[in-house]
Amino acid sequence: MSALDRIRAARIANDSAAREIVDALAPRAGRAFVRLAGHGGSGKTTLLALLAARLATHEGGRVLVLTFHHVSRGDIEHVLSTLPETRPLLADRLRVETVTSFLLAVIEVLTGIVPTDENDKLDYARLDAAYRDATGSLRDGPDGKVATSLRQRDAERFDWDHILIDEAQDCTDEERDLLRAVYGHRRIAIADGMEQLVRRQTPCDWLRGLPPAEIAQRVLGDSVRMQRNIAQFVNAFARAAGYADWVVTPCEDMAPGRIVIAVGQEPQTPDLVRAMALAAKRDGVDPIDCLVCVPHSNIVRDGAGLRRAAFANCVKETGGVSWDASDFRTRMIAPTAPEEWRIVQYDACRGLEGWITTLLDLDQFYAQKLRYPNVHRDDRVDDAGAAARRSLLVPLTRAVHMLVITIRDSASPLALLLREASNAMPAGIVEWCSAEECAHRI
Repeated sequence: MSALDRIRAARIANDSAAREIVDALAPRAGRAFVRLAGHGGSGKTTLLALLAARLATHEGGRVLVLTFHHVSRGDIEHVLSTLPETRPLLADRLRVETVTSFLLAVIEVLTGIVPTDENDKLDYARLDAAYRDATGSLRDGPDGKVATSLRQRDAERFDWDHILIDEAQDCTDEERDLLRAVYGHRRIAIADGMEQLVRRQTPCDWLRGLPPAEIAQRVLGDSVRMQRNIAQFVNAFARAAGYADWVVTPCEDMAPGRIVIAVGQEPQTPDLVRAMALAAKRDGVDPIDCLVCVPHSNIVRDGAGLRRAAFANCVKETGGVSWDASDFRTRMIAPTAPEEWRIVQYDACRGLEGWITTLLDLDQFYAQKLRYPNVHRDDRVDDAGAAARRSLLVPLTRAVHMLVITIRDSASPLALLLREASNAMPAGIVEWCSAEECAHRI
C-alpha cells in the first residue's frame, strides 16, 4: 500500500462512527432501500465500500458495486483490495463495474439490441430509450418470470444479492428504473452525493414511490477527507458560488492543511512537478498519493495519436512517470507504482482524493462548463451558470492536505469567486501567488 493507502486504512480501522453506521445499515440491506448521503469528502464512497465488504463477508452475499467512470471503478476496487477480508472475494462474490457496461449487458439479454451508430459505436443519444424498452419487458417486476430468468440465465453475471451504486445522484431515471425492475429496491444501496452532479443537473430521485418503512438512510455531515482549512475554504467557496446550504463540518482534530492559488499563463512546468515531488517526500507520501486534475484544453495528441495531458510531458521532463487517464486504455487499469503521478480530467475526478491535489487551469474547466452545462433532457435547470459553479465543488473537495489551484486570468469570474472565498477566511490561510512563484510556494 502507498502512504495514502495506509492513512486511509488507519482512518477506516479507527473510525468507530463508520463502523457503527455500517453495523446499523447492514441488517437492513436486502430488506430495505439503503441511502448514504453527503457532500464531497464526507466519506460516502468509503462507507459504501465498507458496507460491500460487510455484506460479502459477514452476510455471505454476492455484491455488485456500480460507479460511472473507469477511474473511480479502479479506485473503489483498490480500496476493497486493501481490506484483508475482501481481497480474496473480488473475483467472485464482490465485483466493481461501471453502470453503463453492466446495464448494456442487461439490455442485450433482455432485448437483444444495443443501440449503435453508423460507425458501430455505442449511440448514447438512444441509450435511455433502450433502457426504457428493457424496463418495459419487466412489467411483472423483480420477482416475475423475466427478471428471474435473466438472473438464472447467467447467474455469475446477473444474480446479485446486493447492488451498491456510488454517486447515484447522477443516474438517469431510466437507469434507476431498469435496476429497480430487475432487482427491486430492497437489494439496492446507494451513496448519494446530492449536489455533486456531472452527467446531469437534477439529482436522481431514488426515493420516489418507495414505502417509507422500506427506506434506511443516513446523512453524513463531517469532512473525513479534507483537513480543517481546506474544508472551511470549500464551505466559503460554496457560499460565494450561491450554495449557502452546501456545508461540510471540518473535523477539529485534523491538521490545518494548505491552500495555494497561482495566477498566470505558465504554471505547468517541470519545476512545478519537482516542487510537488519535494512536498510529497517531505510529508512522507508518494506521487501516486497525489492527484492532478486537468481541463479538456490541456489534452494533446502524442506522436502515436494517443490522448495525453500536457502536464504528463512536464512529468516526463523531470524523469518521472505518470498514470495519465486522458487515454481510455490507461483508465481501464488502476495505477499501482508509487512513483506514478495520477492525472485525470476534471469530469473523472469525482470519488478520488490526493494528499496534494493540484487543479490546473481551473478557470478553463469553469469556462467549458459555462459553454456546455451538460443538461439532461429530464433536468430542471433555470441557470446554467449555477450548474457550472456547482460543478466546481467536485474538484475542490478532492484534497486531503494541500490544495493547489492554478488559474490563467486574474479577472475571470472564477478568480472573483476564489477571491471572495479567500476574503472570508482568516488572513494568511489562502496563499495567492503568481504562476512563476507557484513552485517555490509549494
